[in-house]
Amino acid sequence: MKSFELPNGFTYDDYLRKSVYERFEYFIECEIIEFSKEKTKKFYEKRIESELFFIKINKLAESFLILSDVIKKAVENKARVSALYPFNW
Repeated sequence: MKSFELPNGFTYDDYLRKSVYERFEYFIECEIIEFSKEKTKKFYEKRIESELFFIKINKLAESFLILSDVIKKAVENKARVSALYPFNW
């Protein structure tokens, strides 16, 4: 499997967390995520933490980072990644 090159000072889990929260803030700014009485920012953050915990205990962070990198490169090369994921990286 291809290795994902980390910036200095990061573990795979730390870098994935940073990337996820950057994307989460982007989705909020672009109003891609809509908050409601039930689905507050706290609700989404709790879900993110739950997913990140699962990824960490199963040692999957590097795989998720590799997949993210592949998708970014496909989008940069104007490949259609998915109709369900039309957002720019």
